Amino acid sequence: MYKAFISQERLTDFQLLLALIRAELNQGRLARVTGLVKPGSEKAGLVESGMGKTGRVESGAVDWEYIFHLAEKHRVLPIFYANVKKAELRAFIPESLYKRLFRRYADIVAYNLRLCEKLKTVLTLFESRGIPAVPFKGPLLAQALYGDEVLRYYQDLDILAPEADVPAARDALSACGFLPVMHRFSGKQFRQVLKYGREWHFKDATDNIEIDLHWRLGGPFRRRFDYDFCKDRLRVSLWQGRHINCLSTEDTLLHLCVNGAHDLWCSLEQILSVADFIDRHPDLDWKLVQALAARLHCRRMLFLGLSLAGEVFDAALPPEIDNQIKKDRAIPELAAMIYGKLFGVTPRKSHIEKRAGQLPFYLKMREDFLDKLSYLVRRIFIPTQKDWKNRPPGARPTNFYFISRPVNLAVELVRALRRR
Repeated sequence: MYKAFISQERLTDFQLLLALIRAELNQGRLARVTGLVKPGSEKAGLVESGMGKTGRVESGAVDWEYIFHLAEKHRVLPIFYANVKKAELRAFIPESLYKRLFRRYADIVAYNLRLCEKLKTVLTLFESRGIPAVPFKGPLLAQALYGDEVLRYYQDLDILAPEADVPAARDALSACGFLPVMHRFSGKQFRQVLKYGREWHFKDATDNIEIDLHWRLGGPFRRRFDYDFCKDRLRVSLWQGRHINCLSTEDTLLHLCVNGAHDLWCSLEQILSVADFIDRHPDLDWKLVQALAARLHCRRMLFLGLSLAGEVFDAALPPEIDNQIKKDRAIPELAAMIYGKLFGVTPRKSHIEKRAGQLPFYLKMREDFLDKLSYLVRRIFIPTQKDWKNRPPGARPTNFYFISRPVNLAVELVRALRRR
C-alpha cells in the first residue's frame, strides 16, 4: 500500500533507499540494488557534468542527491553509507556527493562514539550509587541490529530507572554535568511530573549531549510500562567489555512499536528497526510479546508496527500474527495516515495545529473506550513539563492548573489558525 503514496518519478529513488538500509545486504537485495542502479547509471558513469541541479543522473532513473536527502531525513545515513560501500556503488555516485556523504557519515560516527563514552561514565556513576539503570535504544539497539554501535543514528541516550530512584538519578546526573533542559522541578511539582510524566531531559552543556531519564517506557496504559514491569525479564548483555542490564528481546520489540506509535512513525528508521530486530531475533517468544501487549492494552500499537515492518521491509511475521493483524480493520487506515506523512508532502503547521491534527490518530490507536477516554482526559487536562516551564520551581500544583490547561490550548490553537 505504501507505494501508492510515492510519486511515480520518485519510486525508484525510494526503492533503492529501502534496499540499501537493511542490516543484511544479502544476494537478493544486492541483485535488486544492481538492477535499480545500472540501467540509469551506465551512461553517467563518473561524469558529474552530465547531472542536473538536483543530482539526477543523465538517464533520469536515479537521483542520488534526493536519496542522500532521504537517508538524512529518515535517520538511516550510517547504514546507507556502509551498504553503498559494500555494494561497491561509488562509481555510480557523483564524486562531490560521495565526499559529502562520507563527511556526514564520519560526523555521525564521531558523535556516536562520544555518546558511548558518556554512557559508560553515567552507568559507572549510577552503579557506584546503587541506582538500577537499564540503557535502551541508542548504542544498545545499534549493537543488537548491526553488531556495531556506530551504524545507527541516535541523538541522545535513553536510560530507564525505577521511579523511586529518579531523584537519586537526577542528583547523579547533576554531579557529572547534566542539568534539566526545561525546568528544575521540586516538591509537589516534582511529584506531579513523576505521577503523570514518563521522562526527564538532561543536557551536558560542555559536550552538548542529551540524556533522557525514563521511569516509564510509554503510555498512558492500563498498567505502567516501567522498570517494575520489565525487571523480571531483564537480561545481561556484554557491551564494551562490561556487563549491563538490558530489556528482554520481547520487551524491546514491544517498546519499539509503542515508541513508534507515540512518534507517529515519523521516520523510516523506526520501521526499519522493527524489521531488522525481527530478522535478527528468530527466537522471539511471540506468545509472550502478545501477552505483554494485552496486559498493557497496546495490542493495536504492536500490530501496527509489525504490519508496517512486514509491508515496507518484508519482515517475516508468524502466520498467526499476520492473521490477527488482518482482522483489525483499523490497521490499514492507520497505516495510510503514516504513509501519507512518510512518503507524501505535508504542509507546514504550527506545533499546536500538529498536535490537534494528531489527536484522531492517537485515539484510534487505542482499542478500548476507557483507554480512549483516559488518553483524551490526560491530553486535555494534565499539565506537561512544558506547562511548568514558566512557573516558579517551587510553585505548588493546584486545581487551577488543570482547568487552565484546556483554556490555554484553545487560545493557542485559535491564534495559530488566525495567523494561518
